[in-house]
Amino acid sequence: MSRLDLVVEETERDRFARTSEVQIGDKKIRTPNFCALIQYPWEFEAFMGLSLTSTATEQLGSYVMRVFDASDILVPRLRIKGQTNLMGGNFTDELFSKFQRQNILFVDPALEYLFHEFHFQRFTKASQNLPIHRQITNYLNARERRRKNSSAKDYEKWKRASHTSFWHELDRNSKQRNDMIASFLDVELICGADILIPPVPFVTSEGLLDIALRINKISQAIATERAACATYFLLQKSILRHETMLDKIINFIKNDTNAITVFKFKNLTLWESGCIVERELFGKLKDAITEVKRSNPKKLYMILESSYQSFLCGCFFDVVSSSLRGFDRDSNYGQTGYGAWFYPEKLCHIKFSDLPTIMKNNGGRLPCNCAYCQNLTIPKLKNMSLEEWRDGRRIHYTLTMNELMKMIDEAIRTRKIELTREFLINSEMRNLKDLIPRF
Repeated sequence: MSRLDLVVEETERDRFARTSEVQIGDKKIRTPNFCALIQYPWEFEAFMGLSLTSTATEQLGSYVMRVFDASDILVPRLRIKGQTNLMGGNFTDELFSKFQRQNILFVDPALEYLFHEFHFQRFTKASQNLPIHRQITNYLNARERRRKNSSAKDYEKWKRASHTSFWHELDRNSKQRNDMIASFLDVELICGADILIPPVPFVTSEGLLDIALRINKISQAIATERAACATYFLLQKSILRHETMLDKIINFIKNDTNAITVFKFKNLTLWESGCIVERELFGKLKDAITEVKRSNPKKLYMILESSYQSFLCGCFFDVVSSSLRGFDRDSNYGQTGYGAWFYPEKLCHIKFSDLPTIMKNNGGRLPCNCAYCQNLTIPKLKNMSLEEWRDGRRIHYTLTMNELMKMIDEAIRTRKIELTREFLINSEMRNLKDLIPRF
């Protein structure tokens, strides 16, 4: 099987949920699958080590990096891959080569950062290391100049208008648009992507949605001789308040012949109070996805940056992704100091300072069955360095997501998918329970 072929074989089904086996080239994963968002070199090292040594990884096997992270983490390793050492002619990084042969990589274009500020500088840096198309680099440079020479208020107003104008002007020039698409797909291949993701705009309006639909269609044609290519929707979460726009997306996916569709709702927080409309429209989308997969079991659906919605999404999407912090808002929270611990039964985070109390009330152990937490005692926790905890809680989260996906897998195989609703009811994510039907 070549890397151009993506094969999905449904194995079990219980009403709206299913399990399947997915193969691209020689790589295979089981769904529901947890796809780790890797953002830092130490995360990659921890995830790679876990993947190669742990047996508790049945529902893993895929990972995603944003293009600017892949530029820092993967590209340098790929450039020396295959080089021999001075002693005996072995590969300089055999573990990386083995890991790469076993795991499916997605490279997210992450073009929301042409609009959002948080990782704008990292995107600009990546454009200096990778052959990103000049239309994008010119836009990045123009924005940086404007930012330096304008007041914050004037810059914000200019940025919103400029972002929309950039995509509309690019869309009107078909040659430049197609060159940009081809260039970005090639950048993803340079980063080692197994499945390509189209460089669509961050959708904040119906006009940008129309452009995203065109770029998806064109990307399929351009990628034909390169690799398997997804359909991609990169959406502002407010789209879930605009039913007409969501209907346009649903109509598109119902008629789309592509094998894999990827969604990302930026900073999605459906569990919060006041999100009733958003939850209802998200439910409408998942019902449409369920309908498509019933009529065409060869279809694969993936959601990026699903955060606290990951367990819920594992019941409907084949592949769910979140950061190894388990929280996907753009912020520095949890990246400095002793970051919070993800509580599996609660589906939320607990402050590090509260863990000794929780352990005392649980026989001296954390209420988690993963291999990492079972070896953690109160004395170990109190003497742990920042670096040890930084890596440890990411290993814990990865193992936890594997177990949560296994729970869904087992519920499907035993025809008891309604148990996932009960799990949500008993967690801090109980607001999401109605997205899982009772019958």
